[in-house]
Amino acid sequence: MILNNIDSNLSLPRRCTKESLQKLLESTITTIKQHLILVLDEIDQIETTIKTSSDIYRLFEMPYLPNSKLILIGIANSLDFTDRLLPRLELKPENKPKVIKFLPYSKEDIISIVKDRLARVQQMYDNCVIIDDRAIMLCASKVASANGDIRKVLDICRRAIEFNEQEAKFNNIDTIKTVNIAQMMKIFNQVNPITNSNLDRNTMPLMQKILLCTVLLCNIEMKIKEISLSKLFEKFSKICKSYSTNVDSESEFVNLCTLIQDNGLIEIKKNKDVRNYKISLKIDEQELKEKLQDETFMADILTNKAYK
Repeated sequence: MILNNIDSNLSLPRRCTKESLQKLLESTITTIKQHLILVLDEIDQIETTIKTSSDIYRLFEMPYLPNSKLILIGIANSLDFTDRLLPRLELKPENKPKVIKFLPYSKEDIISIVKDRLARVQQMYDNCVIIDDRAIMLCASKVASANGDIRKVLDICRRAIEFNEQEAKFNNIDTIKTVNIAQMMKIFNQVNPITNSNLDRNTMPLMQKILLCTVLLCNIEMKIKEISLSKLFEKFSKICKSYSTNVDSESEFVNLCTLIQDNGLIEIKKNKDVRNYKISLKIDEQELKEKLQDETFMADILTNKAYK
């Protein structure tokens, strides 16, 4: 696939075998006048797409051909990628790729980045404090101790702010509350199981299971694919009572739907009125059974007359 993409960008002759394409590419990158930069993101995945190690070696040796104009840049999550998959490169030190390590963000780095982002956003809210400093420190500490992924921190902060925005809309309040430690912890705990699990019956939170089954139940009952958020929330609340659980508010229910949407299991079509958001399943009943691995749980919700 990589060779074919290079081929299409260089306008080389079509219908080439792998061997002839290899020779054409080598000839091209050693005779062209300008440098060709090839950037491979998520290069860790290359071991699953290229069947033989010899193909990987050829790719990494191309920049070192005499007169080669190819510059190869690989972006990987694992720091030992070349040592693990390409040990033979050690035999030719001059051909060994230069490794630049970007270390995970520290707690201080994360706090600085979040505060810088918030400073820009706060101008839209008359410079009101959007997230309490202690809440930022809590989130930064937890993520820094795990993997230092700034994307996760920003996602958690975004969800926390959106939750308070939704709550303000429902209550017709012009200003949003400051995200405190308790709210930050709640959002963090909601996001973390999804990020770290395979969405199986042992790790998927109960309310997420109930929500998915509720959407399916509404599909069957109403014979429609898309359900309004208000109707779904009404049915969801009724079912939750049987399991002695529930969300605190409709705005929290929106947040729960968003979490599941991020996993590609449902789709949310937004509307000016939040209550008219349209929710639909992105998987069929069989796929949902495979995700939940709990047919008894599904059957109880789908067949219980009390939920009709």
